[in-house]
Amino acid sequence: MTTPETEFAQAMAALGGDSPTAVAVALGDGITRQVVEYWQARGRVPFERAPLVEARCWERGCQIDVALLCPDKTWRRVKDKKWPNPAGRPLVDFASEAV
Repeated sequence: MTTPETEFAQAMAALGGDSPTAVAVALGDGITRQVVEYWQARGRVPFERAPLVEARCWERGCQIDVALLCPDKTWRRVKDKKWPNPAGRPLVDFASEAV
């Protein structure tokens, strides 16, 4: 069974392995080595950054899913031909959490 922790470990391996600096460079978007080290200490990616992690992993051939990285959120997908995951761009459905 895939857990958020195993999905996180697969994502980190795909993006740079044991090097927080390599992961930060692979992610770009202002992510620093210190941010990656914080995620590693927690063993999770914050949901706000999960789409970025998913996209960068898919670009490297690693099929990470935001719903597995952050299962505590309700994710929806919208079609987006530019998004690397053919299922579409992930979005958090905040309305479903309010019900």
